[in-house]
Amino acid sequence: MDKRGRPTQGAFDVIGVATATPFLGRLLFTLSFTALILILSVTPDQPMQGDSVFVWLVVTTPTLVQKTLHLVVYGALATLWIWTLVARASVWTSQIAAILVAIGFGAIREWCQTCLPGRFGSLYDVVLNGLGAFAGLLVYTTTTRRLAGR
Repeated sequence: MDKRGRPTQGAFDVIGVATATPFLGRLLFTLSFTALILILSVTPDQPMQGDSVFVWLVVTTPTLVQKTLHLVVYGALATLWIWTLVARASVWTSQIAAILVAIGFGAIREWCQTCLPGRFGSLYDVVLNGLGAFAGLLVYTTTTRRLAGR
């Protein structure tokens, strides 16, 4: 870690790109993942004649799998935002900001689903999104500490 608490080369560098990727590259990757979540969240819950295979795949995914994906996807989202922000801010600031972004994005996305035909928002999903974000924070923190201790 450097003086500002940011990982130095080798910390959280699982595949060799974590600390070498410039901020703009990290930001574009993280924004792309965030956009993918947004696209998936506006996919109608009820398939119509002529819909793509993708829509049918989303609609036919069992509820338990969908709820588990909330945890996994928002864990990944929080981890990616920490990874992105830590290039410009301290680890602590990045973690707080990433959690706020992930939970806020999830809550707004669920609220927006209440206005979309064929979709519905759920407070339960907001809670799952938040739990997933905190799980991502835990994974990030555990991983960086282990790798920094090598």
